[in-house]
Formats: sequence, C-alpha cells, structure tokens
Amino acid sequence: MDKFSEHGNWISYLHHYKTGSDTLFVTHTRTKRTFILPNGTKSAFIGETKFVCLLPGNVLHGINLQNGSAENTPDVEDFAISGTTIITRSTGRSGVLKFIDNQGKVKFRIPHVRQWKLNPAKTLIACITELEDTHSVQLIRIGDGTQTTLEKSRELLHFLEWQEKGQGVAFLKNPDGTDFDRGAVCYYSLAKQKMHRFVMANSVHLPKAMAVGTSLTISEDGQRIFFYMDDTLHSPDKDAKSVQVWNTTDKDVYPAKMATDGWQGYSKVAVWFPDTGECRQLTDNRMPHLLLSGDQRHAITSDPLAYAPQFKQFSDRDYVITDLADGAQHLFLEQFSGNQSYLFVSPGGKYVTYFRNGTWWNYNIRKATHHNLVLPVRASARVNDAESGSDDSFYFGIAGWDLDDSAVLLYDAYDIWKAAPDGSRAVRLTHGKETNTVFRFAKQSAAKHSKPSYDGRVSAQYDLTKPQYLTAYNEKDGNTGIFELMPGHKEKPLVYKDRRIDNFLIAQGGKHFLFMEQDFDLSPQLVTGKLGSQKQAVVATSNRQQEAYYWGRSELITYRAMGKSMSGVLIYPANYSPDRKYPMVVDIYESQEKELHVYTIPHLPASIGFNATHYMLQDYFVFLPTIVPAVGDTGNAAMACLNAAIEKVLEIGSIDKERMGLIGHSYGGFEANFIATQKHPFRTIVSGSGIIDLATNFLHVAWDYNSDDYWMYESGQMRMGKSLYEDRERYYRNSPVFLLEGVSVPMLIWTGADDRHVDAENSIKLYMALRRLRKQGVLLIYPDEKHVLSNPKNQQDLRQKIEEWFAFHLKDGPIRPWMQSDYTGNGH
Repeated sequence: MDKFSEHGNWISYLHHYKTGSDTLFVTHTRTKRTFILPNGTKSAFIGETKFVCLLPGNVLHGINLQNGSAENTPDVEDFAISGTTIITRSTGRSGVLKFIDNQGKVKFRIPHVRQWKLNPAKTLIACITELEDTHSVQLIRIGDGTQTTLEKSRELLHFLEWQEKGQGVAFLKNPDGTDFDRGAVCYYSLAKQKMHRFVMANSVHLPKAMAVGTSLTISEDGQRIFFYMDDTLHSPDKDAKSVQVWNTTDKDVYPAKMATDGWQGYSKVAVWFPDTGECRQLTDNRMPHLLLSGDQRHAITSDPLAYAPQFKQFSDRDYVITDLADGAQHLFLEQFSGNQSYLFVSPGGKYVTYFRNGTWWNYNIRKATHHNLVLPVRASARVNDAESGSDDSFYFGIAGWDLDDSAVLLYDAYDIWKAAPDGSRAVRLTHGKETNTVFRFAKQSAAKHSKPSYDGRVSAQYDLTKPQYLTAYNEKDGNTGIFELMPGHKEKPLVYKDRRIDNFLIAQGGKHFLFMEQDFDLSPQLVTGKLGSQKQAVVATSNRQQEAYYWGRSELITYRAMGKSMSGVLIYPANYSPDRKYPMVVDIYESQEKELHVYTIPHLPASIGFNATHYMLQDYFVFLPTIVPAVGDTGNAAMACLNAAIEKVLEIGSIDKERMGLIGHSYGGFEANFIATQKHPFRTIVSGSGIIDLATNFLHVAWDYNSDDYWMYESGQMRMGKSLYEDRERYYRNSPVFLLEGVSVPMLIWTGADDRHVDAENSIKLYMALRRLRKQGVLLIYPDEKHVLSNPKNQQDLRQKIEEWFAFHLKDGPIRPWMQSDYTGNGH
C-alpha cells in the first residue's frame, strides 16, 4: 500500500515482483479506473484531481485524475507538494528549484540549490545554495516566491532542520580545517527574525579538540539545539596486522573494544541554548549513551560498561538524569538493564517508564519519585511461563501515553489498560480476555508515533477523546481484524474475519478506511469501507493468474504438550483428495500459528531453501507446528511438542505416516539436529545452519555483533537458564553432538561457508560425526554465503537439492548424482 487520497476516492499501491520491475498502480475506489506506472516511486495525491510520482530517468509524471491526461517533467531528482503547488529540484549537486502551479506553469525558479526542506506548515522552504565559493541559506515563501537570505559563508553549510512547529530553522557550518575553526551551529528564529550562532572555537566549556559533527535536532519549544561533536585528534590504531591483545579482565571482549575504542571515536552530544548562548556537553567517554525526555528538558545518560565485565545481551548500567535548565544531576536508576525496550520516556516529558522485576514502573521527573504500575490480579505485564531463561526477557509492552502524560497505556496478554501515572488505579479499555482476542493499537491511531531519541525511545501518544483503531488477533481460531474503540464504549469490529487483516489506513478526511486482506489461498487484496457503513469493496487484487491453478488451503491444528495448549498450521496439497495418501514435510521453528493466513507465492529461489507453497503444489502436506521451549530442556521440549503435534495431525487420514520428512533452519536447524538423535517418525531430516554443541558454542564470539554470546545460551533463544559452568549436564543433554549415535535416518545438512552467526563449523562437525559413526548424510557448503543465502544462483541450487532430496526419500523419486558417494561435480 502506498497512498490514500484525502476523501478516499483514490488509492495508490505497489506490486512487488521477485523478478522484473515493481509497478505502481493508481485506482479509483468506486469505478476501479486504474493507471499503471512501471517502476513508479515517491508519489503524492494533490486533492482528488491529480497524482504525481517519479519515474525512471528522473522524470516527474503527473496524471489528471479527471480526464486521464498525463504530463512528464524531465530532470527531477525530488519534489514536494504545498497545496496545489509542486516544488521540484533538478539533478546535480546544485540543482534548480521550480515552483509549478496547478496549471503546470513554472511560477519561479531558485538556482544553485544543494539542500532544501519544506516547513511543517508547507508555506516556506529553507534551502542552501552554492555558487562558486559562496554558500547561502535562504527562506522562500511558496505563495509569492519572496526570498530572505539568512546566512552567507565561505565554509560549507549543511544539514537543514526545521523546528517541529516551524518556528525556526537550524543548520551547521563545517569547520574549514584550520586549528581555530571547529565549525558552528546556527539557528534562525522566525518570531524574532534573529539569527543565533554558536561558534565552537569561542566556547570555553567544550573540549578544544571537538568540532561540529554531522547532524542536529531542535527541541519542540525551539529553546535548545542538540548537536553531535567529533574529536578531531582521535585517530584509532586499527592495523589489522598488529597482534591482538585479549585480556580476560577487559570490560568488553576484544572485537567490541575495538569497535567502540573506549568511546573515543563515538560522537558526543552537546546542547546549545540560542537565547542565552550557553552550551553544555551532555555525553562523554564516561557516560556515552543518551536519551532525552519527551519535552527535551532533561537528559538521561548512562555508561554501558559500568558493571562490566558482565554477560547479558544488554548490559546493566546506572542512569543519571540531568536538568538542562541548571545542569543539576542525580542518579535515578541503579544497575538497570540497557535494553531499550525496557525504558521509555513519556511524550510530554513528565515521566520515565521502565520495566523491572516483572512489572512496569513510572519515575516522576519533577518529584523524583518511583511508582509501581501494578495491574489487577487478572492481568499481567509479563509472560508468566517458563519460555525464558531470564526474569525480564518477555513482557507484553507499553502502548504509549494519553494526552499531556495524563495516563500510561499498557498491554497485558489480551487487553489495553489505562493506568494512572502514580499507579493508584488502572482501567481496562478492551475486552479481549473473555474471547482470547489480543487487542493492540493500530499504527494509524497514534497522535504521535513512538520515535527514537539517540540511544532510547520516546513513547507514542494517543488522544483517547477521539476514536481509536485496534488490531485484533484471536488465539483460538486465528481470526484477525480491525476494531473501533469510541470513548466510553466497548470496542466494535470494522472488519473481523477468518483471514489476515492488516495495513489499516484512515483517509485524511476521516470517513473512509482501507486495509489489506489475505489468506493462504487468497493473494493480498485491498479493501475499502466507510465508517458507519457495513458495506466494503475490494478495489485491488494481486496474482489473478492463481485462478488458473489448483491451490491448497490452511487449517489450524490444536494440540496439548507439556500441559499447555498450542497450535500449528497444516497446509493441504493442491487439488486435495481425501481418498489419496500424501507425504508430509514438517517445517520446525518456534511459534508458527500466525502463518495460518499468510499468502506466499511459490517463488523458486529461497534464501533458506524451502517454500511451503511450492511443496503444496508438489502434492505434499506441509505442517508448521508450534514449539514452546522449556528452560534448561530445549531439546526435549521440542521433541515433546513435536510428538504431540504429529499425533494430532495424523488424525487426518490422508497423511502417509510412513513418508514424512523434517526440515529446520537456524534454531529450527538445532531442533532438527536434536530430533534426529531421538526416536521419531521421519524418513529423512534436513538441517540448515543448526547448532550441534551448546557447550562449545557457549564460548562462541558473536562476530556479527562484536560481542560475546553467553547471553544467547543463558537467557536468549537457547534458554539454558544457567551458564555452562553452573550446570554442565543441561548443556550436554541438549547438545545433539553427544547423542548422534541415535541418528537413524539420512540427513541433508547445509550452511554458508562464511556463516558466523551459527558458525559453519557446526554443520561441518555434524557431518564429521555422522561420517565417523557411518551414518548416512550429505553436507552442502555454499561459498561466500552467510546465515541465509543471498546469491540467487545458490538459492535456486539449495531449493532444488532439498526438493530432490525429499522427492527421493518421500516419493521414491530418482537418486541424483550429487547424493551418491564420491560425487565430484561442481555442486550446481
């Protein structure tokens, strides 16, 4: 989905193709009149009468939606819309800005424009022009073309930024490379019609080695400018040929230490107050991480290495809050997780909300008090089961805040709660628990979306005096939909079906809505409706050619294992007949019940070699069971869940229980490796990039992240719950490498040669063990590939080989040369 016109008369949407060019479509929601624009990008509606987009070759394409006439404007790199005026910029370092009216006539031009930005009200443009050795910042009034020059300089001017309400514009001045020039930050106040300048070289409070960096932000009230600074004297010594010194008492492992270089090369942040000229450094090598309060009046800083060395994914640290008005500081959180998902600031700037010891807390910044946001006993802020090896690993989340930080909005397993900031009361807004329906705010509902703030996030804001739109997912039957929640009323469905409903949009006019609908056997389609009306209409479809083919269907299979109810997805073969027996491929991972209504095209190249739809078309059942891990016993938990799932699915008599295969990749590869060592019902097993030895991999360096990997095994996906040295036995009993004598069926193993996420050595050692034990197996190693394959040739080869392997073992298909002993071919 791309755009929705203001009054809901037109939509634009993209068709993405695995091969060939993506295509942009523009369709009338009632008449279905459609314009087709191959390779169309960046688009906009101008009212209900015109549509514009960029086409290849830097062409701006405009369509008159009333009569269908079209007009091309060449040499357009970018454009913006202001009312009925189109502003375009030509290609090149210093292009020309053109202001084009609704008749297609150029009202005026601004030459030599290097950067430009529209103000929030879309009435002014700030731009940087470059002519010979002179750089200028100008304001252009869109209505009449009036120009005001704000700054002229021989030094490079860059990074324009408007204040959120358009009350001012800021930009940076590059240092010229001399010792006395370290750049400047400039801010022009429109209300005062005054330019403020902060020259780094004149500052007595900032380190002399610091120069203006590459970006800035402006506070919502325009009173503070935050900008990056870089150390001009820092020159890290990273000679790859030098000896590496790894010390066990280092605060971090060597790769991480080199990446941060003691935070010397990490850009620092300073705040400048234009009205007073004061400037203060906020972060340094001691406290390098920063989060600003929602109103940007306070800074929260921390040191990720404060308690190092430690072995969590997100290191504990102390959080210090600084009042930017007077610089007063105090510690407000000690030894708290560095997980960004555990700490948010409220959009109004009054609170810090954090998750600790299984519940949410609020810190009142002004009063310096902490309040526990305890939900009623029937609700919980966190997942209360044994799926995690860490107390704080899983929680349901914070939705955001009501206006003016008057209430915090929290999720439990099913519902949305409105809680007082001091924790004195909480009211449930939805009624999902009664029907096992999970309600969450649709993205469209937010008055302000959650946004990043340096090393943290500001929570979303909602206006609960207005209608809210919610996504809904029923855990029992897999139904999904969109509900409307009116103030003071119970939620009611706009659409709720045994299909997947998402990508919800409300037209700017507030009366019409649009959503995407799909199912396993229904290619995604766009549907429109009108608030207050039950009538809905499909306005765009995809993959119409599917109608010419037999297709399967999906079904939710519910079973019990380890005392819990869980569900998997069974995909039926195309042109299914209950009088036939079919082979089945089981694709294993973790939770997969939400795949019930997902449409997947049978695209032949596949990054992990498997496409369920393709197997459905090849007369296979495909089963996607849900596996619920157990702390300290992930292998046996996978076996228990799978046995229960297979027992249940075999109640469908058309599945040939003598012809079943198992496939898994990554964590699913680990599960497949473990299951291969146990008593199981499969004729063959395919394992991609799977761990075989938890003990050895516990000591693995996570090279993709420049960190240790202890946490992955103790409290992450492997869920051991303890370190290797606290309980060796649980690592051994969950490690396939110690159990491989039990392998009883042929295995196909594959990996990318450069996989450092799950090191390729795991697959190689599995092969070596099977070889020494005289078990049957084939290993495929793809050169220059990592955890998933990226080369289309290799993707196609892996898909084909897995298909041939299953065909041989489950369908009595021919044995291929690459499967046979002493094969010397080139692999493809």
